[in-house]
Amino acid sequence: GVRFGATVMLRTSSGKNQGAERRLTLVGVDEADAATGRVAFTAPIARALLGKRVGEKATLRLGGCEEVLDVVGIAYS
Repeated sequence: GVRFGATVMLRTSSGKNQGAERRLTLVGVDEADAATGRVAFTAPIARALLGKRVGEKATLRLGGCEEVLDVVGIAYS
């Protein structure tokens, strides 16, 4: 499952960005850099993904909007 240090490939399955794909790496707060896809493990999207496995969905709620994200890949470097 997704844990600290993972690079996660996601596909948005609902919401305004449906079909969009993105890649995020869960890092420490001091290493976070949204422009390069490095997300602090404390960020809402990271918390939604922790423990998820490939094929599972995570729901992200931000400011009254909700997105459902499909975990399509997990890698550790």
